[in-house]
Amino acid sequence: MDILKEIKDNIIQVEPEAEVYLFGSRARNDYKEDSDRDLLILLPGEVNYPRKTEIIISLFKLESDYNIIFNRIIHSKDFWENNHVFKQSPFYENVQRDSVL
Repeated sequence: MDILKEIKDNIIQVEPEAEVYLFGSRARNDYKEDSDRDLLILLPGEVNYPRKTEIIISLFKLESDYNIIFNRIIHSKDFWENNHVFKQSPFYENVQRDSVL
C-alpha cells in the first residue's frame, strides 16, 4: 500500500473529517533519502491536546514499520482558513504552493 494512503487512512480512523496534506521536500520531490515527511493536518472545531495525541499515536506504527519520521503540524481548519496574520507567513505560502495528498 502507498505510504501516503496509509498515513491518511490512519488519521481518518481517529479524525474522520481531517484534511491531510504532505508538504516540504517530499511534496516537491527534492528530498534526501532520510528526509522526514512534513504533514499538515487540519481538524474541524477546537484542536486540543487529547485530539493531537490521538493523531500522533495513530502514526507511531507507520513510523516504526517504515523507519520514517513525521513532522506533524496540527491546526483547526478555521485557524488555517481565517487567520489573516498567519496567512501572510512564508510557511503558509509554502504549504499552499507545495502541498499534496
